[in-house]
Amino acid sequence: MATGMPVAQIGLRPWYAERLMAHIGAQMKDEEHAITKRAVAAYEERKAVRDAR
Repeated sequence: MATGMPVAQIGLRPWYAERLMAHIGAQMKDEEHAITKRAVAAYEERKAVRDAR
């Protein structure tokens, strides 16, 4: 850095990994699956358009 001061390192924890957030575990897995499913569908659609050229 330009100031000559040493860089501070901090350890961050993901908020969803806290014990109090255990109730969102199943919901988060469902959402991750849905996101992956949509991403694969979008990829396949773009791939089909590209291959049709």
